[in-house]
Amino acid sequence: MKSSSSDEYKGLLLERPSINSDHIVNYLECLGDSFRRFRNSHDASLRSRANFGEEVLSKYLGNSPARTTIERCEQGSPNSTWGIVASYIYEMGAFPDLIKAVSYGQQPTLQIMQLVRKKAKNELVESANAATRKLNAPVK
Repeated sequence: MKSSSSDEYKGLLLERPSINSDHIVNYLECLGDSFRRFRNSHDASLRSRANFGEEVLSKYLGNSPARTTIERCEQGSPNSTWGIVASYIYEMGAFPDLIKAVSYGQQPTLQIMQLVRKKAKNELVESANAATRKLNAPVK
């Protein structure tokens, strides 16, 4: 790599780094693999890329994405569209945590506060309900 040129960072997304290096391509591949595992965690009828695209992703995109488009996303391709990536993240319920992580140390906007608070409130209600069920459960 060149030491002082702006060319030093050109094409990082085109590189093939070693699997254990701290590199953007490896992070994209991990993210894509998480999407693939999420799809495979569904009912057998939704595990194929075609069915997952038709039944799950199409409600976000307005139409069913091609199997190859889903495959590229699940491989961590930098050419994946934001719509596909956002659909996976939303379907996984990960947006509030992602927003908290990427806005860490910044003054939150009202929109961020409302989105994150809603998820936290739902988790708190679920936790309280679970605790109540445990307290009211018959003693064995």
